[in-house]
Amino acid sequence: MKINWKIVLVFVLILALIGPVYSKAIETEQSISPEQPVEPVVEEAIKETPEKKETEPEPEPKPEAEPEPSKTEEIEIKKPSTEPSKLKANPSSIPENSTIADLFPDPVMAESVVRNLNDQIRYKNDWVVTDVITQEDLDNLSSFSDLSTVIIKNLEGIQYMTNLVTINCRSNGNLQGISALLKAPNGYPELKALSIIKAGIADVSPILKMNAPKLSFLNLSQNNLSDLSPFASMPNNFPVLDEIMLESNNISNVEPLAKYASNSLRFIALNSNSISDLSSFKNNSMPNLIEITCTNQQIYLEPMELSAKFDFTIKAEEVKGVNKSIPITVFDPIATIDNTTSMVTWEQEIIKQKPMINLKEGGRKEGVRYGWDEVTPVKDNVGQVFYDGKFFQPLLYVVAPKIISNEKQLIYDIDTPLTEEQLIEDAKIVVDQPSKITTNFKDIIPSSPDPTKYVVTIEASNIDGGESVNVDVIFQPKPPIITADEEYTYLVGETIDANQFRLDVNATLTGVGSLVDDFESVLDLTKVGDYVVTLSSPGNPPASQTAIPVTVVVHVRESMELQIPSDFRMGIDENSESVPILNRKQTLKCYGADGKVDLTVTDRRKSKQGWTITGAMTTFTNSSGDIIQSSLKYQSKSPGSSPVYLNNENQPIEQKQATPTETGFVSTIFDLEDSLSIEIQPNDALVGDAYESKVTWTLEDAPRP
Repeated sequence: MKINWKIVLVFVLILALIGPVYSKAIETEQSISPEQPVEPVVEEAIKETPEKKETEPEPEPKPEAEPEPSKTEEIEIKKPSTEPSKLKANPSSIPENSTIADLFPDPVMAESVVRNLNDQIRYKNDWVVTDVITQEDLDNLSSFSDLSTVIIKNLEGIQYMTNLVTINCRSNGNLQGISALLKAPNGYPELKALSIIKAGIADVSPILKMNAPKLSFLNLSQNNLSDLSPFASMPNNFPVLDEIMLESNNISNVEPLAKYASNSLRFIALNSNSISDLSSFKNNSMPNLIEITCTNQQIYLEPMELSAKFDFTIKAEEVKGVNKSIPITVFDPIATIDNTTSMVTWEQEIIKQKPMINLKEGGRKEGVRYGWDEVTPVKDNVGQVFYDGKFFQPLLYVVAPKIISNEKQLIYDIDTPLTEEQLIEDAKIVVDQPSKITTNFKDIIPSSPDPTKYVVTIEASNIDGGESVNVDVIFQPKPPIITADEEYTYLVGETIDANQFRLDVNATLTGVGSLVDDFESVLDLTKVGDYVVTLSSPGNPPASQTAIPVTVVVHVRESMELQIPSDFRMGIDENSESVPILNRKQTLKCYGADGKVDLTVTDRRKSKQGWTITGAMTTFTNSSGDIIQSSLKYQSKSPGSSPVYLNNENQPIEQKQATPTETGFVSTIFDLEDSLSIEIQPNDALVGDAYESKVTWTLEDAPRP
């Protein structure tokens, strides 16, 4: 269809006359601090046009800018200019027959483009994502914006919308494709306002590299920005930038931003960050800067220990404004400050109530807050800096430690070079919390001690108080030395006395003294178990010294023992996936939960008379009562053995004949993974559930005939 170019041109110029004027107050989500409840986001907010501040003077028109023609002038235009437009970029080429979905891979982005097309284009208002679109269609878009509930995940494709005047989008904290803003060859010559909120942006570099000569408003609030160093070397891509909003990020250092050279920038918003130093703005290169809003700063300090018994005093962190230090005037709960030393004190009556603070990561904890709230000029009594915030000081309440246990007596050789550190270690002081451990060692123990007893006081303390104990420190000649084997094994029912035990474990005493033990009091030869027998030699200080005790682990075992896996499974391989339901026979093998599935027979009898292992099983059944007809098949590796199909009767599966020549403890291992299997027939009605069977292994103390 042929369109009359005169009518179209007049329509475009009329739109230009009624276009929005951009200023400082563009939409952003409300800053959320741990101290504030979250306000619901109004859907219409993201579409709001920024309004001018009442006190903000209108920027003077640049001399080189051509005045906008009046409506009369528009009507009098007879034909289009033969000169190429200076307002349109040279966008990336759109492949022929591309649909909206082709150009914008994020479905949410594509739907948003459709809504903007239907809102802004007069010649078509029924766009869908499957429509073929041209560069001319996209050139008619002057704004890309949507409801606050629309969460864009990928900006890819935005490089084709190069005539945009405003871009206003938000994401879910992980926006992809931001580099697409750099793909437009000639940038965005008409772009005046750019807002990208909740996008998870940590690197501002791609944004600052955009070619947007008319950009006056930049909003990157509620992102993950902490490093502003790209601003220090920012190219002059935004010569008319009027306002920057960086609220609700992770910013603590604004020095790189203060180095940004701009003749146009007037407003900077840094609310809800962690900034305590604005002094770098004192000698900035922004001659027209008239307002810095830096409110609701929240700085979290490292936790500090304190006692509820005393006042709590700390040195306040320094807050630097643009031109001076800012006094600390806000305290929660109430406190006093010595302005000479900056020491803040909360009285004990308040501290013992354990005031609470909100934590940055959520939740609450004991703590106090102090902060500042002041309005100062930007420079030379010009402009305003709105600056307030709080330091959050988490508190760790401690009470005086209690000594739970300690060694009451320590004995050393007379020539031991004992130190205080070694004594504390040997005393084995156990306290109920981390504490400072001190002693009067240096006042009590001489450099050359006598063979006698000294009493050393050991104290565990913290800021809340402490507790002390006395330890006897005895110096005497070298003790006798006890040696013995580390362990020994007896069979249930054997008759052994202490003398035989010492012979069995090769117990010896070197030095003066006598060897004693607690064998008869701790050992029960009628019960299987592991027992610890202590060999000792009491001394008679200071003439003789007690020997260092030696312990022997005594194992009491049955004469024969069968070790079996606690559970195992039948499967197609060592992985724990379910068995597939197939129309053909399947052979399943045995696998253990920890990779091992062994039967182990240990024969500790003096006369090796042989043995037999039998096996029995119940039918495999699931939770619904369905059964598997097949039985477990055990195939011994012994030559000439036949497979045994387990049932509810004990059937011999392995046996060993008498071996009179074998001595000691003999262990025989059978790997069930190689021996146990089951065949699932096609007619077995497997269902999507687990089948279980109880398998019983029995060890008999003689081979079956």
